Amino acid sequence: MLSKQLGPQTLRELLQALNPESAPRLKAFLTKSLLTVLARDDTARTINAILSTQIERFMVAQSAGSPTHARRAIEKPALR
Repeated sequence: MLSKQLGPQTLRELLQALNPESAPRLKAFLTKSLLTVLARDDTARTINAILSTQIERFMVAQSAGSPTHARRAIEKPALR
């Protein structure tokens, strides 16, 4: 297979070929970065707004009494 001749197939294999310690370091960096983003106030506000919109749509659909409306309310994207 041609791709096998080209070298590493996954990001992990590529990182391992470049530097054996790079995969754990990259994982730690990405984890720390994600936690930093999640800890920000604006991220929390955005997530709360999305959840609130979804809950409100679901409640409105439930009060309409139609399972189809409830399903559509859940499936509708919250972002505008």
